[in-house]
Amino acid sequence: MIPSITYPRVNAQGKVVLVTRKPFSRRKIKPHVWKYHLRQMAAVEDPIDYLCRFLPAQDQAKFRLPEKESLAAQA
Repeated sequence: MIPSITYPRVNAQGKVVLVTRKPFSRRKIKPHVWKYHLRQMAAVEDPIDYLCRFLPAQDQAKFRLPEKESLAAQA
């Protein structure tokens, strides 16, 4: 359980307001979520491209750029 917290924030008018977050519980990952992603990977044409969606943007570029360059070289 994450406790309640109050912190200051600047609103759109430039005034400082206090924000109070209610306590909440973290969601847990379902135990068989990997099966869903395995089915999704199997269904797409390029499974590596599916996996790249979960990487940070700078890492996605590392995997996708060489592929596009190699396609241009083949043409």
